[in-house]
Amino acid sequence: MKEGFRTAQISRFFLLALILLPLASCAPPVSNQDGGNLTIILHGGERAAIGPIYDSLAYRLSFSGPGGGELTVTTDPGEGSVSLNLALGDWKVRADALLEDGALFGSGKTGVRIHGGRTNYVTITMTSFYLTDLGDFAAYLAAATARNGGMEPVPIAVMLELTDSNWEGLLERIDDVPRVALDLSRCTMPDSMNGALPGTFDPDNTNNSTISGKGKIVSLVLPDTAESIADGASFANPTFEHFDALESVVGKAVATVGKNAFASCTELSSVRFPEADTIDNNAFYGTGLSSLGPESLPKATTIGNGAFFECDGLTSVNLPEATTIGNGAFQDCRNLPLVNLPKAIGIGDVAFSGCTSLSSVSLPKATSIGREAFANTGTTKNLTVTLGDTPLELGEGMFYGVSGSKTVTVKVPAGASAWSGIISGSPYSGTETSGGPHWGEGFRGKGWNGIDDYLYGSVNTNISLTIQPLP
Repeated sequence: MKEGFRTAQISRFFLLALILLPLASCAPPVSNQDGGNLTIILHGGERAAIGPIYDSLAYRLSFSGPGGGELTVTTDPGEGSVSLNLALGDWKVRADALLEDGALFGSGKTGVRIHGGRTNYVTITMTSFYLTDLGDFAAYLAAATARNGGMEPVPIAVMLELTDSNWEGLLERIDDVPRVALDLSRCTMPDSMNGALPGTFDPDNTNNSTISGKGKIVSLVLPDTAESIADGASFANPTFEHFDALESVVGKAVATVGKNAFASCTELSSVRFPEADTIDNNAFYGTGLSSLGPESLPKATTIGNGAFFECDGLTSVNLPEATTIGNGAFQDCRNLPLVNLPKAIGIGDVAFSGCTSLSSVSLPKATSIGREAFANTGTTKNLTVTLGDTPLELGEGMFYGVSGSKTVTVKVPAGASAWSGIISGSPYSGTETSGGPHWGEGFRGKGWNGIDDYLYGSVNTNISLTIQPLP
C-alpha cells in the first residue's frame, strides 16, 4: 500500500517537472530580472531653500520609465537623499521642491538607466526657484541676506500674477534688502498692469511706498508674456523712474520698448530684447549702456528719435536688422568709435552729432543721410564712412560745427557705375568737376538732392574729403 502511494507521488513529481521545465528554461537570468538601488541626492544650487524656508519644504520625486511605469515619492529635505529600488531600463526622474502650501518653489530633472543588481547614484540640482506667495518673502529674504552678508544681490524668482496689489506688495518687501536680482519670467500679466494695455509691462504707479523698493533692483527679467514696455511721460519722468540701481534688463518676448522707457537709468549697462523690433523715442536716453549688438537687439528694425541720446558709455553699435535710424538716435554718444548698420536705409538728422570719438561708420544700404548727421564730431578723430552702390541723398551741414581740420574718407564699392566720375584718388579739394555739381561738395555741407544738384547749405572747408573704392 505504502509502496503504491510513494510510486504515485514520484510519478506526480516527474509530471509536474515535465510541465514546469520548459517554462523555467524560458525565464531570463535572475540578474536581468532585478533592478538596481537608485540613490538620489538633491541639491538646490544658489537659489536653494535656505534658513526658515528650507525647513518648510518637501521634495516630490516623480519617476516614469519602462512600460509606462510611474512612481511618486515625497520626502523631507532634511534627509538629503532618498534611495529606492527601480525596475530595469531607462527612467526619467523629476524633483520638485514644494512649500507647505504645495506651491512650486524649485524643480530639476535628469535621466538614469537602471542596471541589474547595480547601485546608481544621481544628483539632481534644482536651478529654477519661484516664490509663489508674498507671505513667504520675509523669511526667504532674511535668510538669503544673512547668507551672503548683503554683499551680493539677493536672487528672487517670482511666480505670481502681476496685479497692481501684487506688484506693490513685491516692491514693498524688496525694500527690506540692500540689492535684488529680480526674475519675473514666470509671472503672468493681468489684463491691465497699472492701467496699461494688455501685454504691456508698466512698473510705474502712484504709491510712494514702492519707490525705494524699485531702487533696490539691480537686474530684472521681465515676464515671458510681456510683449511691450509702456511709454514714459517724458525723459525726465520715464517708465522706469526710481530704478536707480538697475544694471541689466531682459525681456524675452518684448517687441516694443516704449518712449522714454529707461531714460536716465544711468546704471543700466546691459539689455537683451531678442524679439524687439521697435526701440521708441528716447527709450534709452542717458543710460549707461556699453555696447549694442546682435546679443542685445538682434531684430530691432526701427530706432526712434533720441533712442540712445547721450549714452556716453557706448563703445560699439552693431544692429544687424535696423533699417530706420531716427533723428538724434546716437547724438552726443561721446565715446562711441564704431557703428555698423548693415541694413539701415534712412539715417535721421543729427543722428551722430556730438559723437567726438567716432572713427568708423558703415552704412552700405543707406539711401539718405539727414542734415548735420556728423555735426560737432570734433577734430581729434578722423572719420571713415562706408557706403553702398549709389550716391545717396544728403542733408545740409553734414559737418556743421567742426571748427578745425578733419580728414574724412568715404569708401564705396569698387566698380559701382553710379560712382564713376566721383571717386578721386587724392583728397577731394572741393572743386566742381565736369563743370557741374559734385556729390563730394554736398557731403562737405551743401547737401545733395539724390540726383544731380546741391541743396542750400555751405561747404565746411575744414573737411578734407577722399572718396575711394573699397579694395
